[in-house]
Amino acid sequence: MSPRALRAADRRSYCCAAYNCANSDKKEFRMHSFPICNKSNAERRNKWIIKCRRKNWTPTKSARLCEFHFKDSQYKGNHRDGWKKLKQTAIPTIFHFPNLSQRFDQERKSLYKGIECTEKMNYIKELEYEIYKLKTNAEQNDI
Repeated sequence: MSPRALRAADRRSYCCAAYNCANSDKKEFRMHSFPICNKSNAERRNKWIIKCRRKNWTPTKSARLCEFHFKDSQYKGNHRDGWKKLKQTAIPTIFHFPNLSQRFDQERKSLYKGIECTEKMNYIKELEYEIYKLKTNAEQNDI
């Protein structure tokens, strides 16, 4: 087991708070705490929250983002212990959001456009009856 995994086994596990991300420290990803909410970090903290794109969500003390969401330029030089440290100005920039707007922008084609629900049921019954008539005619012609 790596030293990072041993440290993770000794304490509570953290999962990434970003939308559509399942990384955790158990999977040996480096997890970063959200900036502390004070005057100097308020703007930076809000940027982190906005970048996560989670509706009506406020990060708790245990909320974390994994290293995947930060560019290499957002880290200070390597430390002796092998851990990468974020710069004080770091903002997460790498996220994977499925493009749902494409899926919902397209209009769906309906066979029953402009027909009320009861009319739809009548229309379906008429079609079923027409199919029944065609089948019985075909059976009679075969005999």
